Amino acid sequence: GGDGTVSEVASALVHYDLPLAIVPMGSGNILARQLKLPLHLEKTFAYLGDAPESVWLNAMHINDRYYVLNASVGFSSALIQNTSREDKRRLGILAYFWTGLRVLIGFQPYRFHLCLDDENCYIRATEIFISDRALLEENILLKLLKVEEKKGQLIVFSIKARTIWDYLFLLSDVLLGKVRRSHRMSIYQAGKRIQITSKNPAVTQADGEVIGKTPMTVEVFPHAVQVLVPNEAHRPKPLIPVV
Repeated sequence: GGDGTVSEVASALVHYDLPLAIVPMGSGNILARQLKLPLHLEKTFAYLGDAPESVWLNAMHINDRYYVLNASVGFSSALIQNTSREDKRRLGILAYFWTGLRVLIGFQPYRFHLCLDDENCYIRATEIFISDRALLEENILLKLLKVEEKKGQLIVFSIKARTIWDYLFLLSDVLLGKVRRSHRMSIYQAGKRIQITSKNPAVTQADGEVIGKTPMTVEVFPHAVQVLVPNEAHRPKPLIPVV
């Protein structure tokens, strides 16, 4: 199924030593893409039937459920809330781009209080985005910033960008390696608990589904779900050979 279905199955597997095989059939298939899984059925069953390997994902426990892809507060949550199922079926992932342009108009930053394990900070941001480091290993942002690898940790991005121009400048900061000095983004890590509160309630989402409003508490369960991935013989080859 899609990310929502995969999330529900993964949630049920947290306390069991059983592997999860993903057959991507949704509109976005974001988890499958981040794990570099094939999106065609023939290739999916080919690697599943030929000694697949596995990776372990951390789980996020929120509101009596587990999630494995991501969680966020702010812009992306409003984006998901305002994108209809009909648009997603008709346009696929492009539906989010169209909705994003509309949501950005007049979108204001929130004042957040973040409690990351034992660290407290107060920030003003339009987006707080949480994801498993294992899903971001190939993310250019982590490579450019050389974020220290800490096993069993979640990555927390705080983003302050209100307009298309802000996001373009943020992209420029990333490509030029200036994010550590940029006022548009901050990066944190947490391995136990993440608590997010805001003076004005902000919409929250997890694994692509709106789950409520702030305050939101995320409990981290390290190495909670085992996911099957292709072995070396079935992994896609890079377009440019790596020397």
